[in-house]
Amino acid sequence: MRKTFLSSLILALLLLAAAAGRAAAAPVGSWRALQSFADISRIEMGGGRVFVLASGNIYSYNPNDGEVLTYSKVETMSDNGVAHIAWNATAKRLMAVYSNGDIDFIDQSDRVTNLSDYYTKTLTTDKTVNALDVEGKWVYMCTAFGLVKVNAAAAEIADTYNLGRNTFGMASAGGMMFAATADGLYGASLADNLTDKGVWTRKNARAYSRLFYMNGRLYGAGNGFLDVIDTSTGAFTQLGNVTFSDLQRLSDHVVLSGGDRTY
Repeated sequence: MRKTFLSSLILALLLLAAAAGRAAAAPVGSWRALQSFADISRIEMGGGRVFVLASGNIYSYNPNDGEVLTYSKVETMSDNGVAHIAWNATAKRLMAVYSNGDIDFIDQSDRVTNLSDYYTKTLTTDKTVNALDVEGKWVYMCTAFGLVKVNAAAAEIADTYNLGRNTFGMASAGGMMFAATADGLYGASLADNLTDKGVWTRKNARAYSRLFYMNGRLYGAGNGFLDVIDTSTGAFTQLGNVTFSDLQRLSDHVVLSGGDRTY
């Protein structure tokens, strides 16, 4: 369903509140991070707050008391230039991945835990992180070579699935794990050793950029289309033509947004 672009107005108001909070937060004589929040790329809701990623920086807004907090390397964060954020409801933490691969976790008390293993790991392949997908206590980093499984509760990397393919999204459904790659939709049984590249087989050739499982059905969203996918065969039925730049799960709904439209 098409909706008005009310979300942009709300976000603009939040930006103004954040700017006011920054101006009043730093006492005279102290260091202050001069951050930009002009370009909003992601919103995550959790722990009674709204977290916003804008221009590589994070701020949060508490709708109950109006408190606005900004996060920077000067105060709490481990690095600069956040590329992705995801709220993990099970771990009650926000996971922030920097453009260089460094990772921070922010808990409900605003304590920051750093995970530098991916950043410091030497790989011969491109380590770019394309997206984050959350399942239970896990956050899956969808990367230029496959999937990295992160335990958000323990702040540690649990597994790496090197598919040898640029990966944009993942979802588990019907006893299978699926990965949206540049070469099509790949899947493997959860009973198999997922670290073995050989157990992953191509299910269809659709160029999905995001996957999500909701109400017993697997969906794949691509550039201009939305499919429902048969988890047994990989066969798909196109539900509609949708152009979007971001996909977000909100309880039992999925929001697709792009340009001046939200679905």
